[in-house]
Amino acid sequence: MKERGTLVAKGKFEKVPPLNEKIEKISKEKRDEMVRPVAAFITFERQEGKDRALKYFADPNEKRQVETIDENADPATLDQEARLIEEIDKGLLGVDIVCYSACEPSDIVWENRHVTVSKRNINKIISLIIIIIFMILMFFVLVAMKSIETTNMYRYPATLNCDAIA
Repeated sequence: MKERGTLVAKGKFEKVPPLNEKIEKISKEKRDEMVRPVAAFITFERQEGKDRALKYFADPNEKRQVETIDENADPATLDQEARLIEEIDKGLLGVDIVCYSACEPSDIVWENRHVTVSKRNINKIISLIIIIIFMILMFFVLVAMKSIETTNMYRYPATLNCDAIA
């Protein structure tokens, strides 16, 4: 599909139909794998529901403490709660469920979503090359100016005898 998108973006529409056939063939053969959901965006009615989902289905690779809302709770209750969290079936269709908190929509610069990571890296490299070229040019400009200053210093030496000037 990426290859097809690239061809469409370049305007090479004559090469798209064979790719469409290939995509259709693969989608028929591997329909069960392709239709299976891999991610979902869930909106909760209350903050408590979101907090509970993040607590029960936390990423096992992430090292964070299970937070409790009630700080004055009995330690025995907290141990029981931790045990219940461990006993919850955290799987769906044989895969573990992992929940992450999504960033706020206002935190995303939507106009830049089309810029891929590779394009961003290319832009960084181009910027670095331009900066290096400007630094080299400025070095030569400063050396030339210092040379002119030295030449002028010998041509017009500083004098302490102001009466001689008059």
